[in-house]
Amino acid sequence: MVGLEFGCAADAKAARTVLAEAIGRLLDRTGVTPGELSAVADSGAPGAEGEAELAALAAALGGEEPPRITVADTIGDTCAAAAAFQIAAVLAMAEREEIPSGGPALVTTVDRDGVVGAALLRIR
Repeated sequence: MVGLEFGCAADAKAARTVLAEAIGRLLDRTGVTPGELSAVADSGAPGAEGEAELAALAAALGGEEPPRITVADTIGDTCAAAAAFQIAAVLAMAEREEIPSGGPALVTTVDRDGVVGAALLRIR
């Protein structure tokens, strides 16, 4: 775990801004650029929250499009447990060497209650 950032948004529209800022702070604090990301695991949240998450990623990554992992397509919306499954997916990809050793992976989440978060993992 390289770093974590969290925030709270009043609604889905605010979630876009709050999450984009959290991702920006996380990348700035850790010295990782969007182009260095080996993978991004978003929550795949349904509806407005999911749209806000994707918009936040697009804004924060400035046009960079690292490989995307979304477990929600496979197991559905798991609400607050989503991040645990996202991290498991990142680790499984690393085990299969689909994420290079030393490569950073970004995990993001948006909850319908307004909690947003970003975690940066570095694969060993």
